Amino acid sequence: MPMFGTTSSDANRSPGLAVARIETGVDVPHVEKPDSFADIDFYSVFLIRVERLLRQSSATPEQMVEALDLHKSQLSVWLQRAVAEGRLTKLSKPVRYVWNPLGSSQPALFNDAR
Repeated sequence: MPMFGTTSSDANRSPGLAVARIETGVDVPHVEKPDSFADIDFYSVFLIRVERLLRQSSATPEQMVEALDLHKSQLSVWLQRAVAEGRLTKLSKPVRYVWNPLGSSQPALFNDAR
């Protein structure tokens, strides 16, 4: 019997799958808001959720795996991308990440401006 608010197909899903909900009124710098749900990718949802998680303090990759319900390999790919885009800053000893409120507006050191 399906639980309240689910369908029989929801009951058959893997418990490790995270369902993302897009909330209105979320003001996340440098993340384009889609016109419809079909226009958003999972990386954009990740940025919204990681900004909320790191708004007050830093977090280790292990803490982020737990809080965001992601596989460590997927988290690693998205963390590298977010650092490269300037959205996150990687700290060391211990390794942890902080949200960069300036986003990708910070110029790159080796930007090839022609």
